[in-house]
Amino acid sequence: GTATTAFSPDNISNPDLKWEKSIEFNAGIDIGLWNNRLNLGVDVYEKTSDDLLLEMDVPGITGFDYATVNKGEVKNSGVEIELNGQIISNSTLKWDASFNISFNKNELVDFAGSSGTITSVDSKRPAEYIALEGHPISSFYGYKYEKDIPLEYISNPLYPIGATAQDVYVKDLNGDGFIDTDDRTLLGSPYPTAVWGFTNNVNAYGFDFSFTIQGSHGGKVRNMDPQYYENQFSSKMDYTSDFPDADLVQEKIYTDLFVQDASFIALRSVNLGYTLPTNLLSKAGIKKARVYVSGSNLVYLMADEYTSFNPEGITDGDDSALTGGYQRGAAPITRALTFGVNLDF
Repeated sequence: GTATTAFSPDNISNPDLKWEKSIEFNAGIDIGLWNNRLNLGVDVYEKTSDDLLLEMDVPGITGFDYATVNKGEVKNSGVEIELNGQIISNSTLKWDASFNISFNKNELVDFAGSSGTITSVDSKRPAEYIALEGHPISSFYGYKYEKDIPLEYISNPLYPIGATAQDVYVKDLNGDGFIDTDDRTLLGSPYPTAVWGFTNNVNAYGFDFSFTIQGSHGGKVRNMDPQYYENQFSSKMDYTSDFPDADLVQEKIYTDLFVQDASFIALRSVNLGYTLPTNLLSKAGIKKARVYVSGSNLVYLMADEYTSFNPEGITDGDDSALTGGYQRGAAPITRALTFGVNLDF
């Protein structure tokens, strides 16, 4: 046979592509008190990005799903606050602590005549987003849940065990008496409104102790996992042929039941160690020895409405700025506890 060389393009070429442009304003203040034992920093910022590089839907006749284009203007604005302090500092005890928190708002300022563009990701577990001026560039879109279908209209509501119906009643938001795509609405965004961290370090009498707590609040995640662990695929969970309201229901994956609070508070790390006195080690030819135990994510608190295993486990659909916060099959939070010894000869 004869070997030939060929290539297949991944996307449509666009000779008009250019770099994104960003304009950033930043104002800050730093204050030190008590000989800088306490330091406070506050930064206010506003960053506007223009000519965004985005993956946009194109007609299927082109042979591609998306094309990279320059389109729109988005603004991120917020405040960052940091507080550091030496709480105690003497010959036997040292205690340092720091706290930081940031508040951010993402807003699509201009979309070049395309405000309201709806983008769908993952044909197997589809989710819709809307890019609407005045709102975050990546906003979840869909129906509002109203109520479950009565079990009397489910083919076999008792099997499989733990399964739930795939469809639910949704709200008639425009009040026209029936359900259609005009009843979809904004369901939140993946961007947290506040992210913070708190760290402490203590050293006393050969012991060292430190921990870091982190938190994120206000962001959402489009969690597709319930369709798996609630076995919503089962035909036994379908509504029966005599169900009178088939025109008033939609699949759960298109509703706010799958848009869940991604807030969390995590004990990200904790460490406890003890450094042995040098006079006990010198005879053995050891300069320094430290025994320790450390842990990660030993405490991890999630929002009540979040129903999977890791609110940080984002797969982000097709990685477009228009479709953030998509989650399908995220690995659970990993907790670890480690014991060890550090030796310095």
